[in-house]
Amino acid sequence: MPSDALSVVVCDAGPIIHLDELRSLDLLRAFQEILVPYPVWEEVQRHRPSALRRRKFLLKRVDDMPEPTPELLRLRSIQQKSTLHLAPGFLNQVIERVRESTP
Repeated sequence: MPSDALSVVVCDAGPIIHLDELRSLDLLRAFQEILVPYPVWEEVQRHRPSALRRRKFLLKRVDDMPEPTPELLRLRSIQQKSTLHLAPGFLNQVIERVRESTP
């Protein structure tokens, strides 16, 4: 793994499914740890189970997401810093769901 690899990311189903379709799931090796929330894991299992069988070592399923970190809260500015399009309010919903799921 490259020394400049990013430490931890939370991944949605789309990148896992589509990278596997392209046989390029190894691109996720740029990250030291890839957390996959349980509902996302189930979605990948439903639509592209081969991605979990072949590359499971790259992915870590998490049933309980931790309290949002300052890094997660900074995601709100991603629309100004990236070409990634997110529906208005989406990041706030993600942050709120993480807060609600934390015991």
